[in-house]
Amino acid sequence: FSVDLAKRVQQVRKSGLTFAPEAGTQRMRDIINKGVSEDDIVAAVSSALANGWHTIKLYFMAGLPFETNEDLDGIFEITRKIIRIGKEMNAGKKNSKPINVTVSVSFFVPKAHTPFQWFGQVAREDLLAKRDYLYNKFKPLKNARLACHGVDLGFLEGCFARGDRRLCSVLYEAWRSGCKFDGWTEHFSYDKWLKAFAKVGLDPKDFANHTFEKDDYLPWDIVSVGVNKKWLWKEWEKAEQGIVTPNCRKDKCSGCGVCGAVKCNNLYQKPYEPKEKNENKCNNNTKVLEEKIKALELKIESIESKLNNKDKEFNAIEIKKFEGKTVSRCYRVYEDIQKEFSKFCKENSNYKVQNILSMALYEYMKNNK
Repeated sequence: FSVDLAKRVQQVRKSGLTFAPEAGTQRMRDIINKGVSEDDIVAAVSSALANGWHTIKLYFMAGLPFETNEDLDGIFEITRKIIRIGKEMNAGKKNSKPINVTVSVSFFVPKAHTPFQWFGQVAREDLLAKRDYLYNKFKPLKNARLACHGVDLGFLEGCFARGDRRLCSVLYEAWRSGCKFDGWTEHFSYDKWLKAFAKVGLDPKDFANHTFEKDDYLPWDIVSVGVNKKWLWKEWEKAEQGIVTPNCRKDKCSGCGVCGAVKCNNLYQKPYEPKEKNENKCNNNTKVLEEKIKALELKIESIESKLNNKDKEFNAIEIKKFEGKTVSRCYRVYEDIQKEFSKFCKENSNYKVQNILSMALYEYMKNNK
């Protein structure tokens, strides 16, 4: 936190200061790899108060992985501590303004390409319980205002953050029913969204609250952001143990893979060197890839043949669902193809090969809709 920079901002626009502890306890901050201690938070806020700021905003998240009520209590305790520090600084001063703290709590939405991408969002009912718990906790605290973001909106964010192409039909139906400008509270209608899900035969809980297994093919695996998926899983395991991964700008490289993927160099640290070199057994020449793609095409023909004889393969309910507008005919076909690609990618960890396969799958899907 730079007091000098904050003062310069104040010259342009008078405002309070916002700090983002993210979580109420050190255990939880370590789990999310925040890299900030309570002493850091107190020091930054104390410095701001000492330099004339009296309006402070704190940003937290609730519904994080492995969270307990003790972590929610920590949000309250940090806020109370900051208010106490402000009162101590104002003691004996004439005409001093009382400190005002606004605590903003949003509900965690697991995001793709992060260590928490496997984690199913906390159930809506549990998030509502956490919200009520916090409001009851903050009731007796003066000079503090608690503001929790909408649980329903956060639940839908979880659906679309972790969903697949089937949600296209949900989005279209919601738009048809008048869901527009949903970022504005007065325009947001949770019931309309639920009706849109129901109309296309999908359950939002299957997207937002679903926990993936380690080897599951994730909907966003066709997109490469450069970060190694195996590295993300290791980070998830470290999060469960509360082990912090240092910032590679200040400490050693952790080997996430992004520098090699985007062909750049980390000027702060030496390149990552694994303790044991794992030889890549994959022969990524064109012939091998062509053989794999050909085998997949044969698999596609077999599946399509079954689909053409669906009267024998599926019962009446499945046929109705399959032929309806809600689920495209090709979805079931390509879902199976994706599993084949996923299996091959697991056997061949070279990210370049995985990228080539992903592009091949994308091109096939695009040309065979």
